[in-house]
Amino acid sequence: MGAAIESYIQTKVVDRPVDFGIVVVHDVTSRQTAIGCSRGVTVPPEYVARARRFGCDGDADHGTITVGQVLAARVPRLDKANCMSCWLDPRDWSGAFCQASRVG
Repeated sequence: MGAAIESYIQTKVVDRPVDFGIVVVHDVTSRQTAIGCSRGVTVPPEYVARARRFGCDGDADHGTITVGQVLAARVPRLDKANCMSCWLDPRDWSGAFCQASRVG
């Protein structure tokens, strides 16, 4: 079995940037694949702008620093490496900050 979780921030054709969570799970034995995508939550445009200031690899939407890293740097104790003691559910930062849960 293989699984991948990715975040995608849409910046074009929207009033504000929108963060989508995307999950793909593939069972190699049965050759079945399940795909899920969140409804998306808006992201403060200044976080996207800050991430872009760190540079990109040829495309403004392919930054060297993620918006999540900008968020983690600005929010005390939001730390992926120490998430078990984090004051907020590390699986649901968008629920805490945007009142729009991406979990469940």
